[in-house]
Amino acid sequence: MEENISNALNSLRSLREDYLAKARKIESLMSDLEGIVKDMSERRPGEPLVAPIAPQVRRVPLPPPPRNGAYAGKTIGEAAVEFLRSVGSPQKTRTIATALENGGIHSSDMYRAVFNALDGNDMALKAIGKRWALKEWSES
Repeated sequence: MEENISNALNSLRSLREDYLAKARKIESLMSDLEGIVKDMSERRPGEPLVAPIAPQVRRVPLPPPPRNGAYAGKTIGEAAVEFLRSVGSPQKTRTIATALENGGIHSSDMYRAVFNALDGNDMALKAIGKRWALKEWSES
């Protein structure tokens, strides 16, 4: 019974995080649109509309896949930190989840499991660009 309640709470926490992330995205989009409306209202008659230019996105090569079974017997958090150390650069949740699956760790929702493990991990932090990095990288 206690395990069922704990699982339900964890599921609800994950759902809440998903909804909060979506709400933050909506807020950001609304703010962008408000800025566009403001810019348009400040435009002089006859002045052309200029679309904002998207920033250049630097393509980062994907890290090499881990050895088969390299993370077997480890927790998701331990394996994710080990993977980040082996790669040496910030990585997206999806990339980490794929690497851990290739390394022998399995979960019904690997993306969510990795996100939750890193979100509560004292060694990891979320870096700019929705990538996970290790705190030790920012301390050096």
